[in-house]
Amino acid sequence: MRSFIATTRSNARRCGLETPFMICPIATNLFEDYASAVMELFDATDRLANLVGQHGPFEDERKYTEQVRGKCSAARSVLEQHWAQHTCRGT
Repeated sequence: MRSFIATTRSNARRCGLETPFMICPIATNLFEDYASAVMELFDATDRLANLVGQHGPFEDERKYTEQVRGKCSAARSVLEQHWAQHTCRGT
């Protein structure tokens, strides 16, 4: 469900990631991977915020959140590289 919500045209447009009709299936899959990573980062950040003041659990969650942030950045980079190489972004 999240992947569907995250890849709607309005959300893609708001994130500056909309392609004309998202025609390229590879770009669509890469976008869905990126959207999933963004949602995972959102969830991890939310959990981290709720652990402020709990030193042990906070530190563990902070490390996890940093890993997820790296995954999110990598997913966006792969998507942008695909768009640059295949000119399927249409912008």
